[in-house]
Amino acid sequence: MREFTQYITPDGRTYNFDALDKFLISETGFGMPAIEYQTQRGPFQHGETALDYRLKPRVIQIIHRSNACSRDDYYNDRSTLLNFIRPNRQLPGYFTPGILRKVLPDGSRYDLKVFLEQGPEFVARSGDKWDEWSFQETIRFIAHNPIFYDPDLVTVNISGSTINNLWEFPLTLPKPMGRNFLSDPVTTITYTGTWLEYPGIVITGPMDGPTITNNSTGETISLLYNINSGETVTFNLGYGSKSAISNIAGDILWAVKDVSDLATFHLAPDPEVALGANTILISAGAWLLGTSRISFQYHNRYIGL
Repeated sequence: MREFTQYITPDGRTYNFDALDKFLISETGFGMPAIEYQTQRGPFQHGETALDYRLKPRVIQIIHRSNACSRDDYYNDRSTLLNFIRPNRQLPGYFTPGILRKVLPDGSRYDLKVFLEQGPEFVARSGDKWDEWSFQETIRFIAHNPIFYDPDLVTVNISGSTINNLWEFPLTLPKPMGRNFLSDPVTTITYTGTWLEYPGIVITGPMDGPTITNNSTGETISLLYNINSGETVTFNLGYGSKSAISNIAGDILWAVKDVSDLATFHLAPDPEVALGANTILISAGAWLLGTSRISFQYHNRYIGL
């Protein structure tokens, strides 16, 4: 494998910055993003007290060269580049970023959602050399979300192997009578990223009142809703887009219990959770082995490359 960089347009087309007649001369901005610290200063205090931090948008700058064999090819190459990275290359009704993809020599891929910020300008050539069939330009992208992610979606299915339908004391209520009850089976999701991830969660019925707990972070999602056989409930936990959608009943965000940590539920990296080993516990009534299932779907995310 060789290392290379691509830009994938919002409508799914790919431009390679490294090809037979194209070269990526340099690239910057792939390390740590800029950090803004939140501080406060008390009366008579010297300096400030740091309370927290936020990552700022990431700027990626590349210098790209394209070689052609004629003046006509030179203008065709210019037109091709502009056509790929223009900001209005969008699907109808959407305004979404493109993807800047970095592929490393071991084949691993890292994606970053970006918009074009500046360039190419096709500046005038230097007068001391002839270079009229080629261009070498600076192109700048901005990633408002500065976190890289592995584009391969990871899916972990929890189908359960422990059924508890016994009445035990001391008794915890409510407990479904005459129905299978999946009681806290433990699944460990080993998250290998270096930045937290808000996973997608898909619940396949039948299942009554499921509760999902990340025991490693103490966060819980509990649903006051009975999911029928053939019904699925999909949680989107991404920042700014929290939702709970049933394929039958539609939006059921109203059924999420107030005690749930819907806003913060996440898979944690090391050292927030030692070695990224997130322990997931499930509790639900009417669980049917072989049919009922809870699936975690996530990307490993990285603060930098």
